[in-house]
Amino acid sequence: MKISLLGLLFGIVSFYNIQSIRAAEFIVSNSTELQNAINNVQGGDTISLLSGNYDNLTISGKNNISFVVIRSNTGATAIFSSINISNCSYWKLSGVYIKPRYTSGADGKNALRLDGNYLTAENCNINYSDDISGWTDSDWVSQAGNGITMDGTNITVKNNLVSVVDHGISNGAQYTLVSGNIISNFRGDGIRGLGDDANYEYNLIKNSYDVDDNHDDGFQSWSVGPGGVGTGVVKNII
Repeated sequence: MKISLLGLLFGIVSFYNIQSIRAAEFIVSNSTELQNAINNVQGGDTISLLSGNYDNLTISGKNNISFVVIRSNTGATAIFSSINISNCSYWKLSGVYIKPRYTSGADGKNALRLDGNYLTAENCNINYSDDISGWTDSDWVSQAGNGITMDGTNITVKNNLVSVVDHGISNGAQYTLVSGNIISNFRGDGIRGLGDDANYEYNLIKNSYDVDDNHDDGFQSWSVGPGGVGTGVVKNII
């Protein structure tokens, strides 16, 4: 079967035109509307968040063929308590606040979890408290959990502010970019680079608080092999 070059070009152009026409924007103002939008989006769509508190968000098992963007609407302040994106592909999170608040039990919790393929978080603001002036060591342990946790492949985390946390960014994914982030006021490690094929650039890590027996580092990496910690290889880290 022969296919003419003109016919092939027409098919490609038609596909992209259909994709362009199909892309939609969902404007939402609360967590119920947000969940309805997530249930109905397709690759190329955008969900714009008006100002408000969107509580805890979980997106699980939703795989797109191109990026779906969840972003704060222009001039809006969209606040989450936590975001968990699990077993998903092609989701981008932009310009939101994630502000977990604990009086106890924060140790081991994650403000933002990215687990899947082709995931991005950019220009987000994450913190466990707006005021730590009166905090004791025990307050740090009980009220400050982890910032961003990454697992999977092809994940980008850039230009985020991560503050008042245990570990700032923990990257166990492969083929990743961690760029332009500020990690400030942390009690554990600023960045943990545990996955292969990762690029770390232009990140600022400052203000470490020594409040427990963790070996605190600005940047920490280790391997895990068949014989346990330190027996494997972490490779291609820049």
